[in-house]
Amino acid sequence: MFIKVFQVGSFQSNSILISDSETKDALIIDPGDEADLLIREIEAQELKPKHIFLTHAHIDHIAAVGKVQKHFQADLCLHKEDLSLYENLKMQADMFGLTIDEASPPISHQVEQGEIISVSSNLQAKVLYTPGHSPGSVCYYFENFSLNTNSNEQKTIPLLICGDTLFAGSIGRTDLWGGNYESLIKSVKEEIFTLPPNTLVIPGHGPNTTVENEMKNNPFFSGS
Repeated sequence: MFIKVFQVGSFQSNSILISDSETKDALIIDPGDEADLLIREIEAQELKPKHIFLTHAHIDHIAAVGKVQKHFQADLCLHKEDLSLYENLKMQADMFGLTIDEASPPISHQVEQGEIISVSSNLQAKVLYTPGHSPGSVCYYFENFSLNTNSNEQKTIPLLICGDTLFAGSIGRTDLWGGNYESLIKSVKEEIFTLPPNTLVIPGHGPNTTVENEMKNNPFFSGS
């Protein structure tokens, strides 16, 4: 599998590109800014984006959706509880003094808890509903993800793309639209901390971590 993380925009959010190395079928997760950068990389790798996965609908994770989706005509996926946030992207932009270049297209696929989305025969993601940072926050779980190591060998590990639900040593904010602290803590404990300890976690901002590391060292949970 091919995976690349881009830190984009003034919020330095993580936009993630994943593809099946055999078929070149690909998915884009949280195109939050710098659409041209993402498009150039996809075309340079000759990838075929089938889906755009959104972990939630805050502006720093969706601002480039319009341009990227228009270019590739990919299936656009979001949980229904974040539709109102998504549809009010201009309001979010105005609050931060930002400008959106391209209007956001309609959501074509409303994801649901436990749903399996197939990008290719080798690449499937399971939807985990994890409200708290926003009402419709979700994580995407890849149970068997083939990852190239530094020694150019391949190993298969569980992979979680968790948006702003969980960070290395922290959690997502709950003081934004529709945030709820108790819901977020519950989501992490019940949906993320029940995954295998060696699960590689790529959050919406900052460095990667693992489920085991956060269970042991995250100050929001290590004492619980």
